[in-house]
Amino acid sequence: MIEDGAKTLGREPDYSELVKELGGSPEERCSLLEGYIEPTAEERAERRKVPTAALRAIADLVHDGLVRVVVSTNFDRLLENALRDRGVEPNVVDSVDALAGAEPLTYAACYLVKLHDDYKDARFGACLWRRHVRCAGRCGFRRRHRREAGRDYT
Repeated sequence: MIEDGAKTLGREPDYSELVKELGGSPEERCSLLEGYIEPTAEERAERRKVPTAALRAIADLVHDGLVRVVVSTNFDRLLENALRDRGVEPNVVDSVDALAGAEPLTYAACYLVKLHDDYKDARFGACLWRRHVRCAGRCGFRRRHRREAGRDYT
């Protein structure tokens, strides 16, 4: 499929560019994606567009206190839904700004670091991973956690 797109376009297709072409404003793009991501009542009844067994297993690990930080490349909200189904409210970190305002990790049940945005964010498509995060160390996640835990040696 990518090879076909590359032949047609003369280069590899870029997801962000495609989404921008499909919807006019950022808000229209969010709305466009919502129909593909959020389940209708019928889809929910058929158990489509709901958290998978793997996502539920991750939520179980968080619920049981075995995992507190989850790094995800998904831009949908299925993992958040799985966590909430288990009674865990995640601190979603999808930008440097979200990290700055997040509850300290030492007090949080779960940090969900979303490397590829959240589709409901009107800025979606520019990919926060490329713009801001690059790695947890660069966005200050590691340093902040060490400082809050009293182990910041820098």
